[in-house]
Amino acid sequence: MNIASSTLSQIGHFLKGDMLFFVVGFVLFLVFALYAGKGRVISIILAYYPASILFSTLPFINKLMVLQGNMLVLNKIAIFLIFLVPLSIIINSYIFSESMHSGAQHLLRTAGLALVLLVLTVAFSYSVVNYDAFHNFTTSTDVLFSPVGKVFYWNFGIFALLAFL
Repeated sequence: MNIASSTLSQIGHFLKGDMLFFVVGFVLFLVFALYAGKGRVISIILAYYPASILFSTLPFINKLMVLQGNMLVLNKIAIFLIFLVPLSIIINSYIFSESMHSGAQHLLRTAGLALVLLVLTVAFSYSVVNYDAFHNFTTSTDVLFSPVGKVFYWNFGIFALLAFL
């Protein structure tokens, strides 16, 4: 009985905080990547960069903020999606071939793309829209993503991972 309760408390401790966010995010992105396909996921990843630049340099963004308080984050995400979705559709029209891999290799590549989407989501929180209203990352995650120089290396790492997928 004592072993079971200590195991359950260890599992509960493991699933608290950032790890729960990362696991749930990865599973959601994996399901999305399996459903949408490699071409669409890559187009979303590639559209992220110009969309974040357009969002960051939008001169009249304060006039588009209709929600207040904690809901302001949802307003900013919606505006970002207004840039991301059309750019993704445009980029997707230039991605012609779908991956012909099957089995374990296909699942591994799809899991890699889901991991890239998860890293982009966390980097998005640190560089474009702050998620603190919904989830405040721990200091260990803050150390990995918050310094400005590290954002460059995370983005560079994403492109390096895409080269191998």
